Amino acid sequence: MLIRWLDGVAQRQFMSGDKAGYTPEVDELDLQIIRFLLQDGRTPFAQLAKQLNISEATVHARVSKLEDGGVIKGFTVIVDPDKLGLSLAALVLIKTDPKRTQHVFSRLAEMNEVIELYDVTGDYYGVAKILVRDHHELGRFLDKIGLLDGVTSTNTLVVLRKIKETNIIRVGY
Repeated sequence: MLIRWLDGVAQRQFMSGDKAGYTPEVDELDLQIIRFLLQDGRTPFAQLAKQLNISEATVHARVSKLEDGGVIKGFTVIVDPDKLGLSLAALVLIKTDPKRTQHVFSRLAEMNEVIELYDVTGDYYGVAKILVRDHHELGRFLDKIGLLDGVTSTNTLVVLRKIKETNIIRVGY
């Protein structure tokens, strides 16, 4: 089976080292590799090759292609925040002065408590998911946000229970 790696402009960009804007074609074999790695990112390439009935070199080349193209953004460890003492999660909806929104987002992105930050549509300009130890720390964090130049108001939703939380993205189903 021939593998169509890159073509046309994308190939010239990739070969010249300019990967900006390059997105590789993702075929069924790539999706199978991604599914295995989503289940366990530490799966050895030799094991993947055996399960997929392909060579280890093919697995390595495919994973490299997916990494270079930004499809696979990295490999990481998933920790339980509760076990680290970060047992309070909250969503903070943020209204800003439109002229200061990017400044506010930049400052929020620097804060350790903020684990996700989204630019959204609707009544609010942003939504931040935060993790803190307790209600006292939440109060201090909200005070800190309130002091940011450009924040006009916030609305906080404290998470009572996690119904579903996953880092696994459904691919090719």
